[in-house]
Amino acid sequence: MAGVALLILGGKVHPVDLSLASPYDHICCADSGVDSARVLDLVPDSVVGDMDSISQESLEWIYNLDIEIVKYPTDKDHTDGELAITHLSLHDKVFEKIHILGLAGDRPDHVFGNYLLLSNSVENRSIHAFVNGYLIQSVSEGKHWFSAKPNSQVSVFALRRPARVRMTGLKYSYSGLLTPLKAQGISNIAWGSFSIETSSELLLFIELSR
Repeated sequence: MAGVALLILGGKVHPVDLSLASPYDHICCADSGVDSARVLDLVPDSVVGDMDSISQESLEWIYNLDIEIVKYPTDKDHTDGELAITHLSLHDKVFEKIHILGLAGDRPDHVFGNYLLLSNSVENRSIHAFVNGYLIQSVSEGKHWFSAKPNSQVSVFALRRPARVRMTGLKYSYSGLLTPLKAQGISNIAWGSFSIETSSELLLFIELSR
């Protein structure tokens, strides 16, 4: 297993995020992510979704390209982002990592649903998102080490269930319980390398670019 797939969703993509998400071996767009790809001068290798929010110009553009298009009905049980991740996880080119752009947009419900993509782990694959200079990823049970620039912002949130957490190497060291849907771990500061030990899955934000 090797390679990185770049998944572009329908939210805003900052130029710095494309730089942070590079390099990659395959570009997949979920529906209106094609519009962002065109702005970024990127040609997708595959497009997945019900095509209900993509612009007409982009729709005509992809159908004139020799790329893989996987179209779903509008009435379905999964979001285009979920379907795209499933598509990439089953692709003939087996990807070790999936990097996501366009996670945050104008619809707050879509934004929340997109963040939940990071909690849907895919076996043997890591999923990272890049939003406005931040790396966002889920952290599984166990002890993990991370690197950040001095004075970078770091935030952690419990995901599926309460997590007993121990964090070192941050301005505010912490040892205790994090509860889902509470902002107990927001706006910490990294001195450099830091560690997080957790009993349950976390959502981690690391500021990479300012």
